[in-house]
Amino acid sequence: MKFQVKTLEQLLTKAVQQTNKSLNHADLAEMTAEINADIEEGRLNGVRIGEKYIYDSIYRQFKNLGEEEDLNLNKKYVDTIARYAGYENFNAIDASGTSLSKMGDEIINRCGGTWKSYVRTNSGRSELLIAPLQISESNGKTIIQMKGENNVIYDSDLSLRGGCLRCLLDGREKDDRQIYMVMKLGVAAKPTVLLGIFAGMSNSGMPIGGREVWVREQEDVSFEELNHQVVNMEDSNVEIDENILFYFKKKNKNCWKGTLPSSFDRRDLKNE
Repeated sequence: MKFQVKTLEQLLTKAVQQTNKSLNHADLAEMTAEINADIEEGRLNGVRIGEKYIYDSIYRQFKNLGEEEDLNLNKKYVDTIARYAGYENFNAIDASGTSLSKMGDEIINRCGGTWKSYVRTNSGRSELLIAPLQISESNGKTIIQMKGENNVIYDSDLSLRGGCLRCLLDGREKDDRQIYMVMKLGVAAKPTVLLGIFAGMSNSGMPIGGREVWVREQEDVSFEELNHQVVNMEDSNVEIDENILFYFKKKNKNCWKGTLPSSFDRRDLKNE
């Protein structure tokens, strides 16, 4: 039977949340063992599933497909996973309050509010760029806003796929640059810190990237009252969590920069 990829992803995400697991080989194998144990002990109505079936036949397959594409699977296995995740069967997912159409609500419930983004500058100086972030709902969409230098607002739709939040922040008419971010969310119910990466373009037009950290602000802190900051990490008067300073201490671990091409052919590959 054919199953749509986007709903399969929603199903596995909900299933691993049952026991605070992630979408990786070891956790999915452990989850499969728990499903089979529940069946044997009469706690779950379904069929036994092979140890590698969920990872090899479902997760690895849909990672290479588009959300609207279909995957051909055994319905008995999929219904068993759905019951483990708390649904009556796979068909009940679209009718439930946690269906993929409600994915935006899930992001808001888990991540909505005000955050701060931390990245290390690619300039070579020991500086952090700290930018306010806001995750909210607008016109039925989940959106993220970031406040950059000179109060330029970058915005984007925010999506959740494969356990990662993804966005392409755009400065619109104020700044023609875009910033792509991927942050690992996993199954955390209410995370206070998220780790990930960003990719974009420097002021000089070079491709750059690096490690990205989001830290949740207190509920009474609003996005509007926060401003973009450039902070010297070596300043003893800086009030930044020591864990953040440790994470961004080494430039080569946090900053990536594209090679400046000169000939735009294979000779550029030998340039350091």
